[in-house]
Amino acid sequence: MIQGALTYRDQRLAGFEAAVLIEVIEHLDADRLPALERAVFEFAAPQYVILTTPNKDWNVTFTEDAALMRHKDHRFEWTRAEFTNWCQKIQKKFSYSFTIKSLGEESETNGVPSQMAIFKKENA
Repeated sequence: MIQGALTYRDQRLAGFEAAVLIEVIEHLDADRLPALERAVFEFAAPQYVILTTPNKDWNVTFTEDAALMRHKDHRFEWTRAEFTNWCQKIQKKFSYSFTIKSLGEESETNGVPSQMAIFKKENA
């Protein structure tokens, strides 16, 4: 186990087959997200990246305030559409394919509590 930051290139993180970011990105300031993208998808560039994040659409199931986030440390939360758009950006920019999976009990109108993307490096 090591301690580090996913917003900086860290040689200790290079060469692994997979990276798992479980409920991590929403704790970053949005302006630091590009640094994470480069550090994980470009520098470390594992074969697989598994990433989860809250689904903002689902928040209305426990609060009437649509602007309310689930945790006071969350800097942002994405709707299903925003998450899909971000995944598509990663796909184009870093040559990863992706599949989005649902995590939790599904509401027909609001989706699920958390969303997961499984990225796979496209071999050139």
